[in-house]
Amino acid sequence: MQDTDQPLRLASARISTVSRSLSGAPESPSHTIDELDPIGPSTAREPYLDHTKTHRTEATVRAHYYRTRYIVDWCDENGVDNLNDLTGRDLHEFRLWHMEHRDINQVTLRQHLCTSGSS
Repeated sequence: MQDTDQPLRLASARISTVSRSLSGAPESPSHTIDELDPIGPSTAREPYLDHTKTHRTEATVRAHYYRTRYIVDWCDENGVDNLNDLTGRDLHEFRLWHMEHRDINQVTLRQHLCTSGSS
């Protein structure tokens, strides 16, 4: 039996990790989400792409920019101005929105959801 929620769980964990690292928060298990510095989607994307440039090709960086613009757009449309506030339900809503607004297959959707955690 295939776990259809796995990409959603992975994306949620990766966004949390990216948000935590970009906000300068320590990675200790005792650190709570309430203690993270707020960071907006557009703001978080720039250092993420800058970091990606250090170890990926220009084509890969462009692909990551392209893939991350959808989550940034969705956050803008839904009033999400702090990535720390994203929940698994939010990411599920993003996935549904993405599928509704774009004619994409599951593999492409998975790539878009997982890009935020690529390293």
